[in-house]
Amino acid sequence: MALRRFISKRGPPTRIFSDNGTNLKGAEKVLKIELENFDQERVNSYLANQGITWTFIPPGAPHMGGAWERLIRSVKQAVRATLKSIEPTDEVLLTVMAEAEYTVNSRPLAVLSESGESLTPNHFLIHRSTLNPPPGEFDADDLILKKMWKRSQHLANVFWSQWVHYYLPTLTRRPKWWAKGRNVAIGDDVIIVDRALDRNHWPRGLVVDVKAGKDGVVRSAVVRTEKGTYVRPTTKLCVLEKEPTEEEVGEKE
Repeated sequence: MALRRFISKRGPPTRIFSDNGTNLKGAEKVLKIELENFDQERVNSYLANQGITWTFIPPGAPHMGGAWERLIRSVKQAVRATLKSIEPTDEVLLTVMAEAEYTVNSRPLAVLSESGESLTPNHFLIHRSTLNPPPGEFDADDLILKKMWKRSQHLANVFWSQWVHYYLPTLTRRPKWWAKGRNVAIGDDVIIVDRALDRNHWPRGLVVDVKAGKDGVVRSAVVRTEKGTYVRPTTKLCVLEKEPTEEEVGEKE
């Protein structure tokens, strides 16, 4: 049913990656049987040849699913913290989860060098990344009101705050403790990540100065944004990858 809901909203995927959960293996088997039993004479050639390749990571190797497992974990943690001791109605819960989906898919992935725009998962899903601001301000008092839409928006704000809290460490993992890596440097395009910011707000900026400790590790930076210049700790800065230029591609070749 989850797969059918996904297909109804996004269309059929060409490939699915997952672990070896029994429900996932069972779904893959059923899907394969149903596709093989398709009456191809009753559907057009496009649909008749439409299939889904389901790729499973090796058993006992959850680290090979790190690309999605860490993101799922951060979302689960945020949802648990958001709904702790709260029993929302079905409609409120559906709204909060839809807002959470938009929040997760609005996260910046890289910088498109030509436009300077941040590439996000929403570009692949809805072909744009339009900021979807909350329609007003909401606080904890809205949880006790009968206006369900206000309750849903307050919970969506709580999810944003909690999710950034759990997701931020995956963006700004301190290489000092793991492996020697590059410091934040002047000229870097960065995203300021702060749970205190408005929901789905990912302000971009340019590093114009850095401040390093005696050990040479940069711990804070001066970031110039559209709204001003700020000093921020590197733990709240995410350096965006840039699309390589034609010259850089030529050099690698």
